Amino acid sequence: MEKPLELPDFLPITSDYGFKVTFGNRTNTLFLRKALQALIQSSVPIIEIEFPKNTQEGETMSSRAGIYDLVCRDKNGQIFLVEMQKGHFPGFVQRLRFYGNHQFNLLANKGESTFENFLKIYCIGILGFALFPKEHYHVRACLRDENGFVVDNQTEYIFVELGKFTKNGEDCSSDLDKLIYTMKNAQTAPATAQPEFMNEDWIRAALDALDTRKMSPEEYALAMMSWAREASEFHAEQKRLKEAEEKGEIKGIEKEKMNNIRKLIMTVDWDDVKIAGIFETTPEVVAKIRAELKG
Repeated sequence: MEKPLELPDFLPITSDYGFKVTFGNRTNTLFLRKALQALIQSSVPIIEIEFPKNTQEGETMSSRAGIYDLVCRDKNGQIFLVEMQKGHFPGFVQRLRFYGNHQFNLLANKGESTFENFLKIYCIGILGFALFPKEHYHVRACLRDENGFVVDNQTEYIFVELGKFTKNGEDCSSDLDKLIYTMKNAQTAPATAQPEFMNEDWIRAALDALDTRKMSPEEYALAMMSWAREASEFHAEQKRLKEAEEKGEIKGIEKEKMNNIRKLIMTVDWDDVKIAGIFETTPEVVAKIRAELKG
């Protein structure tokens, strides 16, 4: 008989429920405001956040996509679009651009200002897979020419690749590093071993919302249903991938993954275990690809 599903003491921020109660928390926006400020690396505090009407945060599109979305604005009108993508999604950049263009068109159609005075749009992707064949875990991008000159930065794209972040708690000094560390480790680090910065008010607000021991019966039931659904989707996807591999049907997303592993091997001096962890595969697979490149 299978062991009954149990919730951990802290749900991950990267879970469906975790995203909703942290980034999507409309009652207490402290964590969201500090997290956005860290992600865009701004020295200007975000004082207020408002959410457009008729938006829904934290919806799981499918087990393969696993995209959660959030749209909000600060008191100055700047727009923040946040996508959390756990599973591999080859067209993620294009998808984020589509969403950013949609927000731009909404501004234009409303006639809120002239084009040159449009307010900034930040399109933020938080990823559970490696998107770019480079070592950096935080990437900022806008329209530039061939020499790196900024042509336009009205819409800025920010990508965080969680798997490439390997810092220990004591090495985290910036709010960006504190945020990423918390997203990766809050659910596994015992309270006695947590870095001191996890007691900062904005991170503590998130941890309190993720603490299953502090949930009301209704909140616990919702968290359990969400956790069970994600576990079911994860196992179904793992089974699908295993069956495809056994049949030799490595195509689509699997081919894209193999190509990205090749690019990373040729770009950075990382061992097979580290690369395997980023791409959710085995060191043997990475070693095989490395040998093929050498041959």
